Amino acid sequence: MGQQMPYFKYHPDPIRTGVFQTGQTVACSCCGKETDIWLKSEHICPDCIHSGKAYDKFGADSNLNSVYDYNTDYREQYTGMIDEANIEELLHRTPGYLCNQYPVWPVHCNDFCAYIMTVHEGNLIQMGILEEIKTYLRKEGAFDEGDYGTEMRLKNPEAYAESILIGGCDRYLFRCLHCRKYLLRYDYD
Repeated sequence: MGQQMPYFKYHPDPIRTGVFQTGQTVACSCCGKETDIWLKSEHICPDCIHSGKAYDKFGADSNLNSVYDYNTDYREQYTGMIDEANIEELLHRTPGYLCNQYPVWPVHCNDFCAYIMTVHEGNLIQMGILEEIKTYLRKEGAFDEGDYGTEMRLKNPEAYAESILIGGCDRYLFRCLHCRKYLLRYDYD
């Protein structure tokens, strides 16, 4: 069948990240068409997510998007800072990413960042960005680090960075679409 993957600005490679599955043909539960690429948690084709049809049909009750409308604070937090079209694209036309808790999309340069992948220290070494990430963690902290993380980072930035890079948490790598800076978000299961 060889369906083409539409481009998702905030999640550019959702097959590699494991959000979409391939390998057999299924009927899309949104449009009914046969597809050989579908959302892993539900049989929804990438075209229905990209166009917003899946959100229109299933809304916030589905595992389609990164940040659901039930979190109205999220929308309110970024209104005026991020273009409304970008908020709509993220909320209604972007596949989420797999994580332990709830997905959060970092913001940098007044826009959401692109999700790259779940990483460990070895990935960061291979990509040649380990030192960049360590510097980022020491200075700014991981996105959405919470009060405990902020307190720990201010007391001992080096220990904070090491605890995230080798600790018992999952790490999610993002990249700013504008300045190309890498950002890291983490969560515990």
